[in-house]
Amino acid sequence: MQIGAPWDLLRAGRSRGIHFARLVGESGKTVIIEPDTDNVAALRRFVEKYSMTNVIIAPVGAWNKKTRLRFLVDHANPAANLVEEVVDSSRIDLERFEVTEIEVDSVENILRQYSLPTPRLVSITTNGSENEILKGMTALAEKLPYIATIGDESKIPMLRELHFMKYGVDDRGWTYYHRRAEQIL
Repeated sequence: MQIGAPWDLLRAGRSRGIHFARLVGESGKTVIIEPDTDNVAALRRFVEKYSMTNVIIAPVGAWNKKTRLRFLVDHANPAANLVEEVVDSSRIDLERFEVTEIEVDSVENILRQYSLPTPRLVSITTNGSENEILKGMTALAEKLPYIATIGDESKIPMLRELHFMKYGVDDRGWTYYHRRAEQIL
């Protein structure tokens, strides 16, 4: 599962969601959760162009509960999009964003809505919303072996609370495993 999938990373060949879909192959499924309509449209075109039948796109934002939130969109650089609630008040570049509203829900509810099993990995790249998203994954975390994030546990305290420990690092962030990962797998 990939949470956050901007079209500019898709165009650059660095879309984690698409990479995951290629890794799991036709026998697996990859869920991509993305609220921005431009990003969703680009993902759908890509998936259709390459006949990727193993990708499920959920056009909604991830959060700790079902609600509506204000969303800041940078049309030129959608990898910078973020939820207003997590914006650092000292930022001086906020005029570049268009403010809109998005529907959000917990990852657990989104999985139920699509009748999907527990994923093996949830990758969260949401520019500061990671901790709030994890707050809505408490039951899921007990069955989830891996989480990947851009920030580390010093900025995302829910990782420790949910019993995830550092596993590895790459150019996009950290991967964590659940303390009971061997039992889960």
